[in-house]
Amino acid sequence: MKDNQIKFGFWNYLPSDTLDLSIVKTWKDMGCNLPMSFMYDPKDSTHTKEYMLKFLDECQKQGVQCLMFDRRVSFRTLSEIGKEEWLKGVEEAKKDFYGHPAIYGFMVDDEPAMEQEDDYVYAYQVLNKEMPGLHHFGNLHPYFSNIMDPKYGFIHGALQEAEYSTVKH
Repeated sequence: MKDNQIKFGFWNYLPSDTLDLSIVKTWKDMGCNLPMSFMYDPKDSTHTKEYMLKFLDECQKQGVQCLMFDRRVSFRTLSEIGKEEWLKGVEEAKKDFYGHPAIYGFMVDDEPAMEQEDDYVYAYQVLNKEMPGLHHFGNLHPYFSNIMDPKYGFIHGALQEAEYSTVKH
């Protein structure tokens, strides 16, 4: 079924476990149907998987989908810890959250610097491969060096699934 609904949301940089879950209804009442989730980082003891699952359940109850911001799948984490460890984090995030109907896609992260281009593209491609059927998301600065390079599948600044979205790892 085609979704013709206009998506409206915002960047939510608050850590998980910050606000009461009733905030989701407030977002819905404001017209937000695609906010970014709270930031989730299981290495931070103030973030809990249980809260995030309750948050996702509340989103589903309210008819709101979200862009899931799990630090384990961020290209920035990839840059910090390397592919091998990052792929383990992707697998953990997949086990924890993939398949929840409130998730529209995972947040690849925000505005990579030009020197982070390869990690950004790799992270996006891996998420497409490992968690298909979702609309993973990240946004770019206008100076992203190869923004229109067909090699990366960029069309008007959006990374589309293309033959290059399959990676070997």
